Order: sequence, then structure tokens, then C-alpha cells
Amino acid sequence: MRTVPATVFTGFLGSGKTTIITGLLEYLDSQGQKVAYIKNEIGDADLDAKLVRGKHFIGKEILN
Repeated sequence: MRTVPATVFTGFLGSGKTTIITGLLEYLDSQGQKVAYIKNEIGDADLDAKLVRGKHFIGKEILN
């Protein structure tokens, strides 16, 4: 069986999670890595997804 590395980011509102994740995703993309970005969003709006939209990867949000 093959293992898949995973990283989980948690933190308070405004702590910089999206900034770190966006930079990490851009770096991994430049290295030719395949990335899956799954975000558990609290609420009805996917605000963070709008910040990373248009990059070279697909994001999926889980709302509410």
C-alpha cells in the first residue's frame, strides 16, 4: 500500500493560514507536485477559495 503525505492547517481567524497555504501551493506547483486542496469552511461563503482560484490546481470546499 502506498502512503500519501498530508498536512493539516488549523488556527484562529486571521492567523495567516490562507497566506501560508497559497504560498505552499504555488511552491509545490512550481516543483511539479500534484496537490489536493480540501478546505472545511465554516459558513455559507467560500471566501478563501476566491483567493486561490485561478491557480494551477483545483480546490474543493466543504461548506457548513
